Amino acid sequence: MRISGIVTLILILSVSIGVNGESGHRGFAKFGTVLNFNHPSVIALTEFQKGLGIEPDQMTIQIFANAQLGDEHDLLEGLQFGQIEMGIVPLPLLTSYSPLLGALAMPYLFKNDEHRFRVLDGPLGQQLLSTLEEANLVGLGFLQTGAQHIIASQEILGKPDDFQGLNIGIICPAYDKSCHTLPAQLSIRSFETLGAIVTLFESNKAAEQLERQTIQALECSAPTALELQIYHSNLRFMALSAHTTTPDVIVASKRWFDTLSPEVQDYLRKASRATITYQRHLWAIAEQEAFNALKSEGVQVETVERGTLRREVQPLYVSMEHTLGEKFTRIFESITAVH
Repeated sequence: MRISGIVTLILILSVSIGVNGESGHRGFAKFGTVLNFNHPSVIALTEFQKGLGIEPDQMTIQIFANAQLGDEHDLLEGLQFGQIEMGIVPLPLLTSYSPLLGALAMPYLFKNDEHRFRVLDGPLGQQLLSTLEEANLVGLGFLQTGAQHIIASQEILGKPDDFQGLNIGIICPAYDKSCHTLPAQLSIRSFETLGAIVTLFESNKAAEQLERQTIQALECSAPTALELQIYHSNLRFMALSAHTTTPDVIVASKRWFDTLSPEVQDYLRKASRATITYQRHLWAIAEQEAFNALKSEGVQVETVERGTLRREVQPLYVSMEHTLGEKFTRIFESITAVH
């Protein structure tokens, strides 16, 4: 993904932070991500130093982007064993260790981005991040990855009848090629509940599959639709359903984090918050640019009525309550209580 007017990062971006200790002593910490250097999340890491609010002193954090430290599974394992100090991890991977995080991927759960951010940045978001500690991880905050919409060969108005027998494609990420993670399964089941027929696409083969297979709709974000050049297919109507989103998470190795002083831990939390704020701003720009580009290519972008669809997928909420118990019920009630 590219953002106009923003300079591409160099191969390794160094960020220094101050820690307690003897003058001249320097520590080294690796920050890994599979995202490329033009991605809003990687560009936003330039805010890490500013967010610390202190002069560079004794520790150097180096950002290794574009999967330099391995794929998502390698990164997660490295974080758990303390071989990698910090990183960006997709939420779906983390639900294997904390199923309650999957509640954030429930369809039609959030009213809009503002509602989502208030939840993620508030007490409930922090509570959910704390569940990662049992997996030797420290969650430092949620990055924006964009809402998933529906782009179809015919207009989607938001009525249940729109989905009856609709062949819709779902793109499985590289780290979950068969869409086995909880958020992916929730997406599949939500469309099946509405009467749709789901076809799974591999992320690295999605463009090729779109050329070979005739589908009637595809679940994707605006930047993904633009990257796939969806306007060359039969899919020309984009319904802004914003039915789900699965954020990325800034994560630290607990083994490493616990060796730091409380002061340095606070510095890192503050820097993470600054990075997240800037990243969301960059993502909003990228998303709007994608919408504008799609419209210029003839894609019709329309809002849809979400209320009816939210009621239609209610059985999925009941199923999750049975699976996760009262904790899920309390999470859902807490989210709906946030205004």
